[in-house]
Amino acid sequence: MGDKRREDLGEHHRDLYRQFTVIFEQEGLDRIDERLAILEAFLSTENHLTAADVTRILKEKGRSLPDDFVAETLRLFCQYGFAEEKIFTDQPSRYEHRHLGKHHDHLICVRCG
Repeated sequence: MGDKRREDLGEHHRDLYRQFTVIFEQEGLDRIDERLAILEAFLSTENHLTAADVTRILKEKGRSLPDDFVAETLRLFCQYGFAEEKIFTDQPSRYEHRHLGKHHDHLICVRCG
């Protein structure tokens, strides 16, 4: 991902990129640029996203990555405390940003789940 696109993000997002770059390098993870592209797609919306949703956003931006790699990276975001996995009945896991100090509830239909 080029530095030009990073310039368009707020300072907070640039800090996240730097932090995740350091974490990924310290953990010895590969494909750091692809993982940062996943981070960019994840940050591009406040919606609760599935791995397939993130894959779709990436494709719309001209980047094709396998669902399983996207899901693995989203789980890493959870492991590092940046995202939270939400599991709803009979649906794929959804991921949301963890915003410090902000709380919201999830309403679930008792008929359809």
